[in-house]
Order: sequence, then structure tokens, then C-alpha cells
Amino acid sequence: MSTLSPEREKARELTRAIGALDRVHAWVTSPPGEPRVRIQIAPCCKPRVLSKLTYEMNWRPQFVGLEHRTSELGFSGMIVECYEVDVAKQLISGPPTDPREIPK
Repeated sequence: MSTLSPEREKARELTRAIGALDRVHAWVTSPPGEPRVRIQIAPCCKPRVLSKLTYEMNWRPQFVGLEHRTSELGFSGMIVECYEVDVAKQLISGPPTDPREIPK
């Protein structure tokens, strides 16, 4: 078994965390182990997923664009928003600072 780089390990943890979100329409579409995690989010769940990623997990997802996603059965589709988290870049720069925090 090969050892994963810190970037790939964090990317794998982020992918698992998104998969563990219960009852939300968010899908990881990037290949496994990729340091840039690409996420599709349905509009109905966007505030909840982005809030969790940003404030609870300390990631900064960047909006990439809109994509079409079909259902699991392939009968209907929806427009989803696509975001990307550059795990390697964010590991170097550290967690985001809270803009509401007053500097000392």
C-alpha cells in the first residue's frame, strides 16, 4: 500500500466528509485522490453545503460554473452549481480568517 501525500490525504478526507453529509444533494465529481476536489451542489442544498464547508470544515470552495446533472435513473435532470476546492493550495495558505473577528 502506498503512502498518500498530505494533499491527497486531505482531499480524500474532504471527499468522505461530503459523502457523509446526510440528505443533501452534493456530489464529488473529481477522480479519487485528486488534490483538486470538484463538487456539484443542487441549488436547494447550496447554503447548507457551502456553510458546512466554509465555517465548519475551514475550506474555501471556488465557484467554477453551472452543469447539467441527470438523476440516478436518468429520467430527469437539473442544473447544479459546480465548485472546486484546491486542497494543496489551501493547505499551504492555512485556514481562512473570520472577517467578523476584530484584530488585537
